[in-house]
Amino acid sequence: MVRGGLPTRDRLQQKWVPCTDLCPHCETTYENEWHLFISCTKAREVWLRADLWEVVRSLTATAVGFVELIFSALTTLEGERKQDFVMIYIMVFMETAE
Repeated sequence: MVRGGLPTRDRLQQKWVPCTDLCPHCETTYENEWHLFISCTKAREVWLRADLWEVVRSLTATAVGFVELIFSALTTLEGERKQDFVMIYIMVFMETAE
């Protein structure tokens, strides 16, 4: 789920699947993992509603890439906040994988 398994538009195009490269959620920019989970306005709304946006935003300041961001969140967050983060990650993954 973390290392290249998510069928984002950029990954689909790398495998010669004919599709637009625009994010299907915001339809404004190129979709890759970072955009899908962090920079998409729809993703930001989800993180805000879960009261995790400030945590995610601070982790993005130091993360070198998407995988590092996920592992950093998993080692930094505790208890319910970690559970919420994991559930949101899984839900976005499942929604995208459909």
